[in-house]
Amino acid sequence: MFFITGKVIRMALFLVCLIATLAWLVAGLPLTDAVVDNRPPSATTELNEITEELMREDPEAAATITRLRENREVRELALASAVHESKTRGGLPAVRSLLKESTPLQPLPGEIRLAMLATDPQKLPSAAYRDRFLSAHGTAVQVLQTSGNPAHTQAYLDQLELLAHSDDRWQSVYDDSFSLVVAEVVDDPSLWDYYLQEKEEGWIEEALTQAVVMAEGDPNPDSQEEIIADFLQVAQEYHPYFKQALMEHGFDGNLFFLFNQYGNVIEIAITKHALPIDEVLEVIFANTDYFEEKQAEQSETELAATLAYLRNHKPSVWQEARYSALTLRLHDEVPQYAEEIFIQYPQEDLAAFLYAGYEDEIVNAATAVAKFGDLAVYILTQYQDAPEFHEALGREEIGPRLIPYVARFNDRGLDRLEENKAWLDKYFTKDGTPKEEEWWTQIPGGAAAKVAKNWSQGHPSEWSEIGWATLDVADAALLVASFGSSGAVTTSVKQGAKTAVQKVAKSQVKQQVIRAGRTNAAKAVQGSSRLAARQTQKTLLRKVAERGIRMTTAIKDPISKTWRFALATGRLARTAVERVYLAARNLNRAWKSVPRARRVIVYRSLLAVGLFITLTQRTIPALAEIGEAAGKFVRELIDETKTSLAEGLNRAIDELLGYKVSDLQLILPWVVYFGVLLLLAWFTWITRPRLGRLKYA
Repeated sequence: MFFITGKVIRMALFLVCLIATLAWLVAGLPLTDAVVDNRPPSATTELNEITEELMREDPEAAATITRLRENREVRELALASAVHESKTRGGLPAVRSLLKESTPLQPLPGEIRLAMLATDPQKLPSAAYRDRFLSAHGTAVQVLQTSGNPAHTQAYLDQLELLAHSDDRWQSVYDDSFSLVVAEVVDDPSLWDYYLQEKEEGWIEEALTQAVVMAEGDPNPDSQEEIIADFLQVAQEYHPYFKQALMEHGFDGNLFFLFNQYGNVIEIAITKHALPIDEVLEVIFANTDYFEEKQAEQSETELAATLAYLRNHKPSVWQEARYSALTLRLHDEVPQYAEEIFIQYPQEDLAAFLYAGYEDEIVNAATAVAKFGDLAVYILTQYQDAPEFHEALGREEIGPRLIPYVARFNDRGLDRLEENKAWLDKYFTKDGTPKEEEWWTQIPGGAAAKVAKNWSQGHPSEWSEIGWATLDVADAALLVASFGSSGAVTTSVKQGAKTAVQKVAKSQVKQQVIRAGRTNAAKAVQGSSRLAARQTQKTLLRKVAERGIRMTTAIKDPISKTWRFALATGRLARTAVERVYLAARNLNRAWKSVPRARRVIVYRSLLAVGLFITLTQRTIPALAEIGEAAGKFVRELIDETKTSLAEGLNRAIDELLGYKVSDLQLILPWVVYFGVLLLLAWFTWITRPRLGRLKYA
């Protein structure tokens, strides 16, 4: 009886296990999902939880979020994503700060507006599109938010939303903040197409930003907007030479102003005369004073032919014209001596010295250098401030012969010039040519005698001995500008956080240049200083490019509609746009751990912030803070010390959509389901009825 009862119990257990197994097979997975809830919170759940927290902490903020949820135009996913990102970044205080940006006039804070576009499947049909969109515009919004005024972020988003409704341009701007800013001011379809074509080459954004920075000194408020279209017009008109000069030769945005003023001359020189583009640009840049004057007298074809003549027939003049200011002006004054002078004094700013000290006696001063070399430079340096010396040098019957005369008779000789003219006639012809080979032996001992002896024996004296040395780029550039059409130059004047431009008289510039040359000579190291300087010298255009873009300022002539640039001495205080520009360059170079495609997107976005500030927000009181914020933003990205707005918002959207569920979260329900199923199946198996006859006791 007991045996029969055991069989029954076994059968009952088997049936229970079998039923349980079959039930689990059918209903186990849904039950597992309910028990092991691995799903991310929905947008509704997220907003409900945060609203409850805000009701306890900040009822006013809770009311704001409730009002936004009731707004039918606000996508729930966008609102939840922005709130979730803020909470992840800074907790409930960050959420409250976000909601405080909501006002009756602008109910949607900037971050929510950004999220609205990011979650629009019509504009961004996939997660990949959204990632590129946020990398671009999330970066720009994050930097603009540091201005302290949400209106600036709202202005940027206004442009973005406007172009979101433009099917033909949206595809070009959805992942490119720089293109967004350009699209705002470029209406010409051909210029827009040219920009889109060239931006993929990676050169046009930086050069355009440099040009805009240079034009910040223009008092015309519309100039910054005009410069974008003008830049593209010039780049397109002189394609591919403009692009080639930037990409292959490493020049900067200064080229825009050169091509804008002298583009036809440059093109003819390159195409018709086969001159190297870099050399042509360097010569024109260092001698803009000459070209400004000649442009009114000669045709573009004639100017290009002059360039070809100089390079082919006067190589020393051509070479010097690349490196030193006022070279072509001096050649124009003394064409018979210029080549000889620059053979003796290559890359030593001798033309600058002669014009700064002896512009009114330039022919005789230059002839004196050709005839007497270092002795002439020495004497001219010593007597630059002596009116009687200038008067005597300018006299036709004395002229360059004054150099050996003063070396022989010193200061007293100037008062007895008429008495000693016989000495001049004995040893020198009227043009200064020595009649005797060793005329210099007549000079009494001293510095002048030493310089004369060295020169006569073919041994150049040191800069410290002749009293003149090559100029710093700022002084050389300043002198170039002083001979331009205005007769005045610009120099930096700091006024608190602003930068003003001041005109300086030409005479002041000359005095500054002479002082600089003398100071450099006094500091020159003995030995091979002159030779070493020549070997390491860079052309004036390259010096200015290395010194920085704020070395140059530009103003548009309202009559000719031509952009003219001036070289500013010293360094102007960095503006916000330049700080953003430098931060962008730093990021592009240092952020090597990030794929190039994303690095380029963020780099363009930072450049766009600088451009946007300059074009549309010139009255922001916190421009300096924006520039500093860009630098801080870059440092944090490079050091990976902080999650960017773009990354945080993208992650929040992914979590709310369920895109970022971990592998463990995905397989856990299945592990539980199959584990329970196997356990039930095993119990079913071991409790199964055994076959065979019943045995009775």
